Amino acid sequence: MSLKQLNKPQKMIISAIGVVVLAAICVGGAIALKSGPLPETSGDLITIAKFTKTARYNRLSEIDKMSYMKRLRRSSNELRAALSAGQITQGEYREAVLNGWMSRQLDHMEEYYSMPAATRDKSLTATYIAKTKASPVTAPAVIDPATPTDDDEDDFIRARIRTWPIEQREQWETYRSAAKAAKTAAKAASARK
Repeated sequence: MSLKQLNKPQKMIISAIGVVVLAAICVGGAIALKSGPLPETSGDLITIAKFTKTARYNRLSEIDKMSYMKRLRRSSNELRAALSAGQITQGEYREAVLNGWMSRQLDHMEEYYSMPAATRDKSLTATYIAKTKASPVTAPAVIDPATPTDDDEDDFIRARIRTWPIEQREQWETYRSAAKAAKTAAKAASARK
């Protein structure tokens, strides 16, 4: 059937479908242009720090986030310098620092679950006791307003693990509980001496 053989309502329907398809193509193209390629993990640290505050970063899988997190973990001094120079905001700094911190926590969690189940908690406590002994007693640190607070950390964790599969969330919660208990036991052991 040719276009000439269609009646007016059929032509209008085909035209409307064409307009919708064209609009969808335009919107898709605009989104693709807006998002562009992801920042290189070995690229500019300031760009990566700013990227961690975006919805696009939050939509990445944990596996895709990990290389950014590891880069941020190794770059705390540079992040502090970028904040001091006004190249990143306090919010971007906190988010970048928390992503680096999360990288370290995930490594600790992986190490925890690599141990035999029967000795995990005891080994974790022994690790914290050793850290407590190795740490010199110092005066309380001056609180830096740019440093993430415990509330910032808790909010970050809640938002982050919300997207994880239930098994991974349960592992995280179990590990965090064990780490808190080990820290408490290490402080108690240190206080007794």
